[in-house]
Amino acid sequence: MAEELEDRLGAVLSARTYGELDAQVADLPGTVQRRGQSSLRPWILPAIGLAIAIPVALAVIAAVLFVVTSVFAVWMLWVVLGWWFLGHRRGRCLSAQDRLSRSWHAYGGRWRA
Repeated sequence: MAEELEDRLGAVLSARTYGELDAQVADLPGTVQRRGQSSLRPWILPAIGLAIAIPVALAVIAAVLFVVTSVFAVWMLWVVLGWWFLGHRRGRCLSAQDRLSRSWHAYGGRWRA
């Protein structure tokens, strides 16, 4: 057993290519990992998926908020335009009674001379 270990160890340490290493570990028990296979641990793939999913979710939330606030801003624009065209000049169309009342209060309760 010790001789086999020394022989294998010497061959592994003197190996210069992966092919020479594959020949030394081919008869060992357990799973053999071939060249080109992923050596990632099982938790890395879900972590990578999570690292991609978080920014995508944040981008979707930002897009939804942008659309909602844009709709609200457009609604407010219609309110302001309606006020501008229909209501902001309302003070100029006062009845005679309202004009008298305003002029009475503007001069401290005295009539204009």
